Amino acid sequence: MNRYSSVGFLVKVLVLAEIVSIIGHYYPSVNTAAFFMLALLTAMLSWRDLRYGAVIMALELITGSKGYLFFAEFGQLKISGRMAVWSIIMVVWLIKAFQELFKDRKISLEKFFPRELVLVFTPLLLFVFWGGLNGILRGNGAQNVFLDQNGWIYFACILPLYAAIRREGGIEMLKNAFIAATLWLSIKTLILLYFFSHEQQALNQEIYRWVRETGVGEITKMQNGFYRIFFQSHIYSIFGIFASLAVLSEELKKNGKKIFTFDFVAKFIYLIMAISVIFISFSRSFWAGIAAALPMFAAYLIKVHGTKVFFRVFIVGSVSVFFAVIIIAAIVKFPLPRPTSGFDPVFLTDRASQLSGEAGVSSRWSLLPKLMDKVLERPIMGSGFGATVTYESSDPRVLEQNPSGEYTTYAFEWGWIDIWYKLGIFGLASYVFLAGYLFYQLVRLSITDKADPFWRPIFASLGISLACVSMVSFFSPYLNHPLGIGFLVICALILSKKNLPAGA
Repeated sequence: MNRYSSVGFLVKVLVLAEIVSIIGHYYPSVNTAAFFMLALLTAMLSWRDLRYGAVIMALELITGSKGYLFFAEFGQLKISGRMAVWSIIMVVWLIKAFQELFKDRKISLEKFFPRELVLVFTPLLLFVFWGGLNGILRGNGAQNVFLDQNGWIYFACILPLYAAIRREGGIEMLKNAFIAATLWLSIKTLILLYFFSHEQQALNQEIYRWVRETGVGEITKMQNGFYRIFFQSHIYSIFGIFASLAVLSEELKKNGKKIFTFDFVAKFIYLIMAISVIFISFSRSFWAGIAAALPMFAAYLIKVHGTKVFFRVFIVGSVSVFFAVIIIAAIVKFPLPRPTSGFDPVFLTDRASQLSGEAGVSSRWSLLPKLMDKVLERPIMGSGFGATVTYESSDPRVLEQNPSGEYTTYAFEWGWIDIWYKLGIFGLASYVFLAGYLFYQLVRLSITDKADPFWRPIFASLGISLACVSMVSFFSPYLNHPLGIGFLVICALILSKKNLPAGA
């Protein structure tokens, strides 16, 4: 099966999953049945080949945002599809690891974890353990500690994923899963934009409830009448943008003007769709991250390919932005049924410059001084997982529950400050060190003269996207959430494959 057939098949699987999820929204028994079917398929396919489990994990992470596309409820306990997939793959990996140990009798760390990454991961993992223990010792409440620390255990997925990519074709399978998942994210976002931009109120109310129930994202009508479609997992579309441009730069250097092949056009269309998603998300955090990463990407292009290729990529990127805006406008203004929304590129600049007066922005800035006060109470040792902050929120959902706006939570928007608050200054430093090490190594490998043309754009786009995600995490919780942790794990895994041939 070639790449396009594989990606096409995976997109069809994702479309089927979404349809079943929508049906499950109306009929909870269908959702529960789908949850157990997902668990069963994950167990069977992972047992057959961990590479299949890795594909399922990647598809779920990138398309699921918070992981509740499917879920099962047992009384007050609600188990997400993400938790089921993660747990099953971890158990399968553990059984296979023990089988391998008993068969070989010689314990080799390299079979289970990249040796060169042990030292950079260990300090952070020790502080994550400390954060849980500290939270319990400080009386933060067992439930709050568990729910707060819960996302961090996603780091453990590096073990089965490493086992998967060590097998031939593992990286290619994961790459196809990434392309399929981000492509479907773009398609789904554009479909939702169409629905909410047109007159079909009753249907849109049901779609809105489904999107909120599954935790996939948020749909908000902005002051200018445009509907913002934001998925937390849109963060992966940023990597898709840089990866597309990096790969296209190799083709532009190699083929010059003879670029209008099917492969080139397919990547160009993917790039346009990924850019349109970032615009539709109306996420200032994403835009700030991309703005910080673009000069790095420009420096990479000039260093590796020279100014001629840089200008070619600049033209491709500019044309992609133009077509992305055209697609958004065409969807919003499509005449059937009657359009009820509008779009003007000026909306994007207005959104970027709006730093106050909006509920989300006001709440975020209201939280910051309260959070910093708490951080400075225990800046060295941290306050542990489950530590809370009380502040005045402008979120309409909070105001419905409490007209005063007073809100107490252990989950915060300011990602890096959250890490400092929970893990202390040394825990924060250990995370910065890990992210910095991965960034340095990925960028170093991308600009070396001996870099393989297959791996070079992958290293470059991962390193630059990691810098972007790190920037976004100043304002939003990504690197302390499975979405950001998963991306960090991908960076580490690709780095562990640096000595392998192209396509390994």
